[in-house]
Amino acid sequence: MRRSRDPRHIYGPNLAPMVDVVLVILIFFMASIVFVGPEWFLPAAIPAEASQSEREAADPYALPDPTLSLRVLASETGPAVSGLGAGVVPLAGFEAHAAEQLRGIDPEAINIRLSAEGGVTWQHVVTVQDVLTRLGVRNIALDAP
Repeated sequence: MRRSRDPRHIYGPNLAPMVDVVLVILIFFMASIVFVGPEWFLPAAIPAEASQSEREAADPYALPDPTLSLRVLASETGPAVSGLGAGVVPLAGFEAHAAEQLRGIDPEAINIRLSAEGGVTWQHVVTVQDVLTRLGVRNIALDAP
């Protein structure tokens, strides 16, 4: 005895497409929540803000460390350095000039931003960085040309 389905006895909509859509949305949210995790903790991993807040806790009226800009130039006579007063100094005499300008200053409390002109090689930039490191400067940032 075979029963035939009577369309009058089928109640409600077909739920199979709705279940498919819900599962696709669930998979999308599960896949996207993995990328949110590491980015959520990114600001907490930056050590510069911790040192700034520690400094403010020690002395809320303390000034930030000074930032000096140095630029390595390509001149007719050879590479030169601009910055630290006295205008443009040839690279060969930069160490004596920098030692004179930084005398009496704590070199670890100075931030240096070092940049270069288009015609300067990286060897000249590294030479300036080595001179500053020998003089005790530890916070040197290189700017992209």
